[in-house]
Order: sequence, then C-alpha cells, then structure tokens
Amino acid sequence: MRSKIILLILGILLIGGGIYLLATSYNLSNNGAPSPQTNNITIQDFAFSPLTLTIHAGDTVVWTNQDAMGHTVTSDSGGELNSSTIPGGGTYSHTFAAAGTYSYHCSIHPSMKGTIIVQ
Repeated sequence: MRSKIILLILGILLIGGGIYLLATSYNLSNNGAPSPQTNNITIQDFAFSPLTLTIHAGDTVVWTNQDAMGHTVTSDSGGELNSSTIPGGGTYSHTFAAAGTYSYHCSIHPSMKGTIIVQ
C-alpha cells in the first residue's frame, strides 16, 4: 500500500514538472506572445468575407479573389494596404506589425469594404 502511494506521488510530481517545463519553454521561446498566424479573407460576389477580422500583431492576412472581376485591397486612410488589381484566382497578402484598426475597400468597387482589427 505504501509503495502505491509513493508511486502516485512520484507520478503527480513528474506530470506537474513536465507541465511546468513545457510552459516555461513556451514562454522563453516566444516571450509569451502567440505564434504568428495566417488568416484568410475571401473576395467573392463583390464582397470581402469576413467583413471584419480580428488578429494579433505579426499575423498575416491573405485575400483570395474568387470573382472573375479584378479587385483591390486599399486602405481607407494611409498606405498600409495598397494592392494592385488582384485578378480572379489571385491573392494579396499583408503582415500587420502594429496594433490598430485598418479599414479598407476595393478602389474599383468602393462599396466593397472590410476591417482588420489588430490587437
């Protein structure tokens, strides 16, 4: 009975130590920041989908045009987003370095609008 209790305690300590090491190595390797992600926005039927996307600084957004007509991704203010015409089947990508709200539109079809929120 005593040996089972000792084995149980050792198992708990071993599992706890393993979890601690994993958490510590994660925080040391990236300073607690989430790993950069790639997020996708579809351009289809003259609309951006999703209309609003929330991401983290360092993440990349890829817009894929599934319309036959060309579209752009153009910042409403400033020059953060400024694609050339994205042909049907084409893509445009941008990595967001700074937190903020980035509103954009298609310069060819101004009624097409979207927003990227970077945390």
